[in-house]
Amino acid sequence: MSDVLTLRPLLDADLPALPDLLNQAFASHDETQWYAPELLASAWQWEWQAARLSLAAEVNGQLVGATLVALRRALHQGEPLLLAHVGPVAVSAQAQGQGLGTQMLAAVEAAARAAGADLLTLGTEERFPAHRLYRRLGYRVVERSRTAIALLDGRRAAQALGKPWLGGLLALLESRGKPDAQVQFHDGADALPELRAQTPPRANALVELPLGPRPPMAQFPGFVAQCQDAALGLLTWPVIARPAGREVTMRVVQVLWSSGAGPALAKATVAALARAREEGAASAFALAGSARRVPGLLLPGGPRVLRMAKGISAAGERQLAAMQAWDEWAPGP
Repeated sequence: MSDVLTLRPLLDADLPALPDLLNQAFASHDETQWYAPELLASAWQWEWQAARLSLAAEVNGQLVGATLVALRRALHQGEPLLLAHVGPVAVSAQAQGQGLGTQMLAAVEAAARAAGADLLTLGTEERFPAHRLYRRLGYRVVERSRTAIALLDGRRAAQALGKPWLGGLLALLESRGKPDAQVQFHDGADALPELRAQTPPRANALVELPLGPRPPMAQFPGFVAQCQDAALGLLTWPVIARPAGREVTMRVVQVLWSSGAGPALAKATVAALARAREEGAASAFALAGSARRVPGLLLPGGPRVLRMAKGISAAGERQLAAMQAWDEWAPGP
């Protein structure tokens, strides 16, 4: 009997199987995010579930692929746009190389058009071959940048790289500092939305409008460090690095946003990185839009990140033609 492929909406009932599928799909990467159940459940509640655009792929009733899609609202040159943000796109090892990713993306595009979306957007890393597929499907790069990094635990980072002998040297590059008495901490990376809303976008950038508060993740919380009228929000990510065939679990923190400037922001940053180190994070990182505003995230060498987009309405195509790099408000896992 020949295999039967079925594409269908992703359902609540698929959530228990999703972490294993995603982790297996990306297991060949040198370093991959660990898609923990709490993380996926949080993201599902936050935006994927409401969009009703995420897809599951089954072969003979077995889940072999998934494409997660969120709907987000944005402004570009004053014009409101509806974005269908795609990712992750995962295909199990046994189903890779058979065009399943292409089929899922085509189905997602059709569903996004029907939902009234103007743009398809996604993020990927230049070192992974998936971006070549996206280019073939009509996505174009609107931002190419390298993540900025602050080392918090050089020895742990050296283990993750598979080069423990580098530990002493990397330890010399660690971000150092102690919390200042003026800095206050707030639970949740999305706390203090009134300060976050003050962050100015870059000129002619696509501005994604903030989502509601992120549902809590039991094991991987975030926090906001505030000093006077400056603040920054950090979110903890679990990561598995795979040097020389081994697995090294570690935590990293992402600087999602910042507001304010000058000494107040510097104090908030020092305190935030110190707290992240105390909580066991090996490093902190930020994408270009956040990194340019935050002091202390100075080391180059993070993965080169690509933001890609495809216009699927007249307004989307028109604005995409004039678009410059944007700061993403709400990265999914």
